[in-house]
Amino acid sequence: MAPYILSAEDLAFVENLPLLALSLFLLFAAVSGVLSGALQHAKLLKTAKKK
Repeated sequence: MAPYILSAEDLAFVENLPLLALSLFLLFAAVSGVLSGALQHAKLLKTAKKK
């Protein structure tokens, strides 16, 4: 079994993985927050129109 040799680019990518994961998580959190906020706002508008 030949050892897998990491190039400098591979090492840089591996070092950036936590940062990449964190940024993806923050992006997902922001998008879901905006979506839930928009849904909440739409529900409030619907209930306001019924009254």
